[in-house]
Amino acid sequence: MTKLSGASLQQVEKHAKASIERSTNALLAHSRQDIEKEFSAAFTAAGGDWKFAHRDDMIKRIGGGHVKYDYIKTDVESVEAPNDHVAIVSGTRSVKAVVDGKDFASTFPFKAVHALEDGQWRVLLWAVNC
Repeated sequence: MTKLSGASLQQVEKHAKASIERSTNALLAHSRQDIEKEFSAAFTAAGGDWKFAHRDDMIKRIGGGHVKYDYIKTDVESVEAPNDHVAIVSGTRSVKAVVDGKDFASTFPFKAVHALEDGQWRVLLWAVNC
């Protein structure tokens, strides 16, 4: 992976928060291209009422109309940086969506890993904390 030279925790936090915003906008736009750009090819998700296993599964569910996001709000509570190219983000997310034809609304705690890949911060892992 490419590293940001001399990145401080504040810089990593800034990049992680920008990655969250871009990836959220990609989901809200239901854009395959944006999802591919903002989520790592190695992306894995765990938790939630729908079963996204990997990035391609998520793209199929969203592209096929099985999941349509109407609203996503993310409140970041903490960012940890074990090094200058990985950020572990914890917080709360509120979501309103239609999942398999049924309304879904929930607020839940999450943990996500964002990583610097080829010069761009991307979502690598997403997990709902239970």
